[in-house]
Amino acid sequence: MQLSQKFTRLRHLVWRFDVDGTMQELVEIRCDSCASPAIASNFNKPLRLNFFRNERVTMPLFSQKRPFSFRRWLKSTSRRTFVVYPLCIVVIELLIRRGDLQFVIWGVPLLIWGYAQYRLSGVYRTSHGGGGPGIDIPPERVVDSGIYAYTRNPMYLGHLIFMLGLAITFCSIPAALLLVFHVFWFHRRVREDELHLTTMFGETYRGYLTRVKRWIPGVI
Repeated sequence: MQLSQKFTRLRHLVWRFDVDGTMQELVEIRCDSCASPAIASNFNKPLRLNFFRNERVTMPLFSQKRPFSFRRWLKSTSRRTFVVYPLCIVVIELLIRRGDLQFVIWGVPLLIWGYAQYRLSGVYRTSHGGGGPGIDIPPERVVDSGIYAYTRNPMYLGHLIFMLGLAITFCSIPAALLLVFHVFWFHRRVREDELHLTTMFGETYRGYLTRVKRWIPGVI
């Protein structure tokens, strides 16, 4: 299928992704201001497309899967946190302790809690706010209910809780250093996200910033 319409100042395309990051379908074409909307429903749900005047563009519209790339796979923050880092910590600890791997059962609940919070918060954000799994495909509206009524960044916090569990479970200094590094890394990323979302949603998001803490409910 091909879709021919008029555009000016086309901003970006929005794609729907599977949980594993595989690109599946074009969901929306967004522009700075639209003249008229059009609906196309050749996929599972309607595609919202915003069009402009003055310039003609022909654009293919189809489902697309990208070939696997380990480098692209590794760029996923969640894959690094929940797959790569645990494997690396186990290998490092085995080398440091000459095969005598320490294991503290009390760290396991933190591993489960961190991953569950990341996963469930992501599902809630996508179902209530739209958008994709990351800020590169931002939500269509401010989500301020559910867990987002208590902390603005439950997904990032889930990463940090998991890393804390990793450090405790394996009594690992390298894992503790990894946690400290990511505290600062996620904080910088959050500040960038907040600037982006403030630009998108204006006073609505500023009000949310004043009501809900960035990290720990009622604290910071």
